[in-house]
Amino acid sequence: LACHDGFTLYDLVSYNAKRNFENGENNQDGCNDNDSWNCGVEGETDRADVNWLRVRQMKNMHLVLILSHGCPMMQMGDEYAHTKLGNNNTWCQDNELNWFLWDKLEANRGLFRFFCMANRLRLQHKILRRQNFLSDKDIEWHGARPYCPDWSESSKFVAFLLKDHELERHIFAAFNCQFASVNMEVPKPPKDKVWVRLVNTGKTSPDDFVTETKAHPLNNPWFNVSGYSAIVLKALSKDVVMRV
Repeated sequence: LACHDGFTLYDLVSYNAKRNFENGENNQDGCNDNDSWNCGVEGETDRADVNWLRVRQMKNMHLVLILSHGCPMMQMGDEYAHTKLGNNNTWCQDNELNWFLWDKLEANRGLFRFFCMANRLRLQHKILRRQNFLSDKDIEWHGARPYCPDWSESSKFVAFLLKDHELERHIFAAFNCQFASVNMEVPKPPKDKVWVRLVNTGKTSPDDFVTETKAHPLNNPWFNVSGYSAIVLKALSKDVVMRV
């Protein structure tokens, strides 16, 4: 999603165009195709709604990375929303654009916590670290309704279920990539299991990512996924949930 020769994760949600003038090449260096979206305002802003959306988008993107196949690659500083002020080619900058800024880490503890929790989720679940390609036995695709994914060009919602064949502790994830919320019907969990909500990027820290011991079971199959947010559910034994 982000690497050294491109936008940082924060800049990916904050700039539509590169700002490489400080490199001394009249902004002609660096890639012009960054696949970025500034969430409504170019660069730094005091607008709370834009900054909240940017944080949410960074969480969404990191969640995509953590749930994806293969070895996840993070760029240094993305865990605290490091910015290079729109410069996507900072090879010649020996300054704060490239340095790790510990004070920024302290100021963005909520985002840092989310990154840590997401990384731990991957380490705790073998199904997120598979060594083989997924087959139809390993994954189910869903939409706003179970088993009804919408693969059209206009679709901005997708959900999937990763199956744990050993313990049936399945992982369900849904991503809503639009302003409008989606009232989604969650597929049934395995027998004698219930869904608990671990992640909801539509909430603020620390409610955006909770541990299994603090997760509440879903009492009905409907879940409202707010705009530009993602959720992760986990199938747990009813006995375990009752003890918690």
